[in-house]
Amino acid sequence: MGVQSNFRGNPQHLAYLIESARRGDISLWNSYARKMSATTHARLAGASLRDLSLGEANLMGADLRDADMSGANLTRANLAGAKLQGASLVGTNFRGARLDHCDFSNSNLSRANLVAADLCTAIFTDATLRGTNGIDEEVASISDSEPNKMDSGMSPWILALKEEIQRKKLRLTMEKEQAAVKRRRLNRKLGRRRPLFRKVK
Repeated sequence: MGVQSNFRGNPQHLAYLIESARRGDISLWNSYARKMSATTHARLAGASLRDLSLGEANLMGADLRDADMSGANLTRANLAGAKLQGASLVGTNFRGARLDHCDFSNSNLSRANLVAADLCTAIFTDATLRGTNGIDEEVASISDSEPNKMDSGMSPWILALKEEIQRKKLRLTMEKEQAAVKRRRLNRKLGRRRPLFRKVK
């Protein structure tokens, strides 16, 4: 987990979260989080949470700026609205997590798992996304019939990625059409024709 030399949040919040992870019972933390007022969120800026098992943790709106969560398991965790600017998230598992309205600006998401995560309105400005898994699925799940959601909800990075995927699909379609044309030309050249009589069904 590492020392907490860069921690600048609430020590009690950090202690509850780490103890819940150590016991393997994240419900202890979630119970504690529910007791906070509606305007108070977990203050964990600069915390070292490396390799912790935090699946299904309620970290909604948490301040995790500059936190080190590399290798942590956050499967199906709720981080909606969390501040993750400058965080180290290398290899972090966010599978199925709620990440809507999260700010990942300047964070390192290399090799992170974002499969099935809710990335609606997430911000990835200047984030490192090398080897990140799951972004394609998120972009592909956005319907072309939802232009308002695309224009106002998704980050520019995801919009650009969606456009790249559409270009790839168009290129594949064109390649298939060209291959079909070549086959027809080859058939004509070799004198292949359709049978004079169709098979009786």
